[in-house]
Amino acid sequence: MRARRARLAVLREQRGRIEREQRANARSAVLAERLHMLERLRPTLLHGLRALSDGAESGADPAAVEAGARELLTRTREEVVALSAPAGEAGPAAPPVADHLPALRAAAQPWVVLAAGAIAAGLAAESVGVLAVPAAGWVAVLASVAVGLPLVVGWRWPVPAAALAWLAAAAYSRLGAPLVETLSEAGLVFVTSFLAGALSRRRMAAVGLVVCWAGHAATAANPEILGDEAAVLVFWLGGLAVNEMNRLVEQTRANNEILAGQEAAAARRAVVSERVRLARELHDVIGHSLTVVALQAGAARRLSATDPARVPAVMHTIAAAARDGLAALEPTDAEPDLVAIIEQTRATGLPLDTDVTDLAALAPPQRAVALRVIQEALTNVLRHGPGSRATVAVRRDGEQVSVRVTNSAPDRPGSGPVMGRGLAGIRERVTAAGGRVSWGPRADGGFEVRAVLPLPAPADAQARA
Repeated sequence: MRARRARLAVLREQRGRIEREQRANARSAVLAERLHMLERLRPTLLHGLRALSDGAESGADPAAVEAGARELLTRTREEVVALSAPAGEAGPAAPPVADHLPALRAAAQPWVVLAAGAIAAGLAAESVGVLAVPAAGWVAVLASVAVGLPLVVGWRWPVPAAALAWLAAAAYSRLGAPLVETLSEAGLVFVTSFLAGALSRRRMAAVGLVVCWAGHAATAANPEILGDEAAVLVFWLGGLAVNEMNRLVEQTRANNEILAGQEAAAARRAVVSERVRLARELHDVIGHSLTVVALQAGAARRLSATDPARVPAVMHTIAAAARDGLAALEPTDAEPDLVAIIEQTRATGLPLDTDVTDLAALAPPQRAVALRVIQEALTNVLRHGPGSRATVAVRRDGEQVSVRVTNSAPDRPGSGPVMGRGLAGIRERVTAAGGRVSWGPRADGGFEVRAVLPLPAPADAQARA
């Protein structure tokens, strides 16, 4: 039992070590995929945003700037869809069967053959010099060989070999010399009982125990139930213990194979998660900037025919929005800037009211999620609610903070390109931050997005202070 507990402890330690290695490998795979995807996307976005910014600053045709912004939005959408596509992953492989007997039997083969020879030789020697066998000497020798010969294959078929050996021993005892209190009898009891327990499957091992008991009872003239038969049980239990130990060893190896085989699958799942996260980032940051550029360029195109004097100011807003998109492509962990989001949105001509008083009460991760919710909701208003009036409100409500972005009914159909992943991305972010989110139309024909995020625990708030 102590050995079994020790082996189980080793198994748990090995499992933990492999799981740690899996996590490290998965992190490495995510970093590699992140670098690969960013390098693939960055040239397209950098070139396009830089062209939009330079064109707006140099007084390019607003219609050309608008077309370029919409084309870049479409290409960005295609990249987001490609990033979000599930990676091909084969089904799980069948777990390996933890069959420990073949290796155990192979290791036992030479020792079993040696034991069989020792029993046959010992019994032959005792037949000639110790036991009073009435039959001829050569008959006794052949009978001795017949007892040991079945055990030669005991490593492969332990219970049938034991049955044949005990049948031969019972026939030997009919020669007039029962095997009682001899070394040969002790060796036969030990070998057959041990092999039946050590090299058989559990049900067959139980059959082997019965075979050894019955064989010994048929061979001994006056078996001692509490002595000889108890010895059969002890040797059988010893073999069973060896069987169980080897079972644990093989199970350890099989479990390690299973865990190692899951390494690639875990890495693929991590890569898929990272792709989805990258797609969400692109949608939130670049989508907002490009939407502002496209809408402002459309406004500049219309103003060029009615009020040309206002076109330079609008083009300046376009250049600023494009530069914000360029800055967002730089590797940084900084959270979005609420002031910049509000100013960019108002620059498009959308009337926007704000009531933001409790944003700072949130922990940094939740605050970043709240800003992403505001950014995405305002982007959707620009695309789908032209002519409406929007409101952003962030207020504390007990132990949580409510973030609401609403807009009135639009006065014309929306014309902005649709990315198709914004609200789903909002739900994923808010849920991961421990909050909840809802959205839907309002009674006045407008739309509302509402997210509720938890405040940090008092201990966390004191630590941040």
